[in-house]
Amino acid sequence: MKHVLKNLYKSKAPTCVEDLIDWRIAGITQVICLQEGWSWLGGAFQAEKLWESSGGSYHKQSFSNFFPPNHDELEALACMIDAQPTLVHCKAGVDRTGMLCGYYLATRTDRPIQDCWDYAKKEGMHFWYQIGWKKAFFKAVLEQGKR
Repeated sequence: MKHVLKNLYKSKAPTCVEDLIDWRIAGITQVICLQEGWSWLGGAFQAEKLWESSGGSYHKQSFSNFFPPNHDELEALACMIDAQPTLVHCKAGVDRTGMLCGYYLATRTDRPIQDCWDYAKKEGMHFWYQIGWKKAFFKAVLEQGKR
């Protein structure tokens, strides 16, 4: 688990109850899962039930491995992050998670857009995502009004 910004943490998908305990100790109250639908059949599916049984909220927003999320999808999730301490994860915690974290940094801080994209890449975004998702990232940030 990494602390990205005031209300935002990122991680790979949880693999054991200890991961959820660590998130609770960090003060996280909301989890956003960006895994594709079929990925929910493993550990993340059990994590949802355990997290909600402990009083937390768990939201699933399936981001495709092939098509980048659009502005409306990213902004809706960013607004959820604004509201409470949130952990964002996908399977590995680098591609889809990196996209959302980079978008959040670009639209909620005064950091230059390129620095936020570089953050997403530095956190482990795979090369094929960098090629296909860069245009969508900048488009979404600019649609939010960041220059």
